[in-house]
Amino acid sequence: MQIVKGTAPKTTLFVTHNVDEAIYLSDEIVLLGACPAKVKEIVRVKLPPERWAYDIRSEPEYGILWRKIWKFLQNEIMSSGGFGTPSLDVDLVGNVEPNPLLTETRANRG
Repeated sequence: MQIVKGTAPKTTLFVTHNVDEAIYLSDEIVLLGACPAKVKEIVRVKLPPERWAYDIRSEPEYGILWRKIWKFLQNEIMSSGGFGTPSLDVDLVGNVEPNPLLTETRANRG
């Protein structure tokens, strides 16, 4: 936990597919492209270091970072051919809506 809190003089590499976790734990987020994975962008997290002491999701910078990273991931997935029909669509504000095509398909299977 000292490493997470930044009290240990160590550099740590976390690998995650969770945008919230990446923002919460990182000072920098390295965004990798599709196969073969290459560094496409390094995003600096300019949030206070004591992020666990309050809900950082209320910070305007948090929303900006989240949307930027999510948009990057969407673009990478689509440029590499996607991964089939998603069950959820996430807009740029982070609102999650059921995909009506998939919902109808599942309902018709009955």
